[in-house]
Amino acid sequence: MLRSAEPPNCNRPLRCARTLRLSCGPLIAIALVALHAQPASAATRTNPGSLLPITVPVMPGQGVAFHQVSYNWDTSPDPNSQVGEVEVDIATLAASTGQSSGFINVGTSLGWVVQNLPVDSADPDVNIVTKFEISSADGAVVSTLPADVEYSTAPVSSFSPGSMPAYTVDSTNYNGSGKGTTPVSGVQSPPTPGAITFQGGPILTVCWQAQHANVQAADNQCGPAAVANSLDWLRTTYQLPVPDPNVMGLRDNNSLVGKLDLAMNRGDNTTTRRSGPGVADNAFLTGKLTYLANNNLGNKVVVNHQARNDEGVGGGDFSAAGLTSHGNGAKPTAAFIQQEICAGEDVELGFIYPGGGGHWVELTGAGSILGVPFVTYKSDHNQADDTKGTDKTDFSFLVDSDADGLLNLVNEGTKPNAQIVVTESPAPQSNVPEVPGSAALLLLLPAGAAAASWRRARREHKGRPKLS
Repeated sequence: MLRSAEPPNCNRPLRCARTLRLSCGPLIAIALVALHAQPASAATRTNPGSLLPITVPVMPGQGVAFHQVSYNWDTSPDPNSQVGEVEVDIATLAASTGQSSGFINVGTSLGWVVQNLPVDSADPDVNIVTKFEISSADGAVVSTLPADVEYSTAPVSSFSPGSMPAYTVDSTNYNGSGKGTTPVSGVQSPPTPGAITFQGGPILTVCWQAQHANVQAADNQCGPAAVANSLDWLRTTYQLPVPDPNVMGLRDNNSLVGKLDLAMNRGDNTTTRRSGPGVADNAFLTGKLTYLANNNLGNKVVVNHQARNDEGVGGGDFSAAGLTSHGNGAKPTAAFIQQEICAGEDVELGFIYPGGGGHWVELTGAGSILGVPFVTYKSDHNQADDTKGTDKTDFSFLVDSDADGLLNLVNEGTKPNAQIVVTESPAPQSNVPEVPGSAALLLLLPAGAAAASWRRARREHKGRPKLS
């Protein structure tokens, strides 16, 4: 049988994880995470084969809603695309089903279109969204969607749709562009139904981070906005003395995002909120380090990155304004992302679409489901409208689906490649004991091996370079 031991108080400044033990042998499924003050909550769950998941159907109006995405790019927009968005209101779903945590699966006539979307009561955000294929014809308006929506206590490795009541579908706009100098445009292909193959492993390993803001971004301003949100989170979480307010701005000295616009040199033709270029990787890192230097924050923050060398950064160290971002490899990895999120680091991710151009986002969570890694993230979904687009948290699995050696965000339209990940945390990091997020993923190891790996990971993380 499975025993679950809740920690005495996971709302303390030092966050901890659920510890689950299997009583049938010497193996231990364990998550031990000691983090910075209030950065994240962590959980690890297992499901012995003798315990079948409890599954309940979700009817229209019970917390799951569907939208058809129109990509309102500046050029070559894609109205009424084949891409849909499922949105889960976590509180409404829990109240309607009596089940506070679990996994949403959706089947339609096109197949298993939403696979094991996690709904976790520990997630600090009020909703979670992910994209899927809603139509087989681009440009066709979808007003209703027959769908089988199931909410189970454990993820499933296969799914066959049953009864499919009709859900109302409304429209939503998406304009997330601004990574690189080429704006995103054109038709977006939908995520492939049933694309993820679940190989087994823990039900869920995850670290969530709370209190992430999401500032309204101007056209192609997602890079400065992601950094503004990050620095604001470090200020809120660790009292980093960031002097500027995280409010809407544009190439100005009155807002955090406006000053980052200037530091990233985001183009002098940025004269209105509906025009202006994006920023490449080198401009992004140069602007971040310049802002830190200009505000005497360089000795208070550690910056690290993993990056391809497509836009002037690469996997080695990168320096600007007398400061350095420390290279950790030539491509983003799920293990590094999970480690940084679970260790209380703030993380930005830049991804590139196959047709050119990309988007910058700020991560709010990372983990795995049945061994498949995933991330959650925030950005302004609609940079063409300064009143909309900042109220959603996205979910995507990270899988190299095109076998090019780079992780794909397979739940996004056209499955973009993760090209760069940038992390930052306060320094010195001596306010609380610290264990990197990899410790949260030490699962089903002999107890001695788990403890040794934990101690080794702690030593390695403590030895990471710091900015001077």
